[in-house]
Amino acid sequence: MKNKVILLVIIGLMLCGCSAEVNLEVNPSNISETISITTNADSTYTKQNILEGFRNYMPIYNNIEIPDTEPDEPVSGVQYYEHTQEELSNGYKNVYSHTFDFGRYKNARSVNDAFRSVTIQNSSSQKTMLLSTDSGGLKSFNTYPGLETVRVNIKTDYEVIKHNADSVNGNVYTWYFSKDTKKGVYLLMSNTLDKEVEKKETDTTKKSEKKKSFIDQHPFLVAALGIIAFIILAAIMSKIKIKG
Repeated sequence: MKNKVILLVIIGLMLCGCSAEVNLEVNPSNISETISITTNADSTYTKQNILEGFRNYMPIYNNIEIPDTEPDEPVSGVQYYEHTQEELSNGYKNVYSHTFDFGRYKNARSVNDAFRSVTIQNSSSQKTMLLSTDSGGLKSFNTYPGLETVRVNIKTDYEVIKHNADSVNGNVYTWYFSKDTKKGVYLLMSNTLDKEVEKKETDTTKKSEKKKSFIDQHPFLVAALGIIAFIILAAIMSKIKIKG
């Protein structure tokens, strides 16, 4: 039987109408990926069909092939997505997640099964991070007719230099894909923190170091002040007790 390399983790996409949402959180050292697939039953496919259509063990890298007849069991030496499943009133929501080292995300099953080409770069010389794909749209829709929509959300605290997102909400950049969508993902970021975020972190660090420095430099003074405060408090409590 012909081997399959399964898109985004799902045999269940073949069954009936479903939507997928991909959430990425990006920083220079890693990319956290969470893929949510919501699948509803219809007149042809029941909730039981959907329940049995999703694998618990899906390899995170695209070089691992899954034969049609391979049992849904872990294999030694293979890394898998973390999988959870939530029952809905008319179907199931399956969630697959993993945190990749930045440089290895280009080998992730998700992006390679979804796009014809992908570029993931972290340039120390240019001080930029780049996530880019081809502009042909998702090949997933051709592979899995039951897939109706895909939404990709990329969250980053780093300054975004250029993007082609459909919408932006704070630091979350969103792309919407359907069967007729012909475009890709393009997100160019600075690999240094946004100035406001960096300033807040620096101010917090300075305050912490200043507080720590005072205690370290004047341990006896701090101890003496503590003893005096305790004596004053004890005297006040004693007077209150006598009056009472």
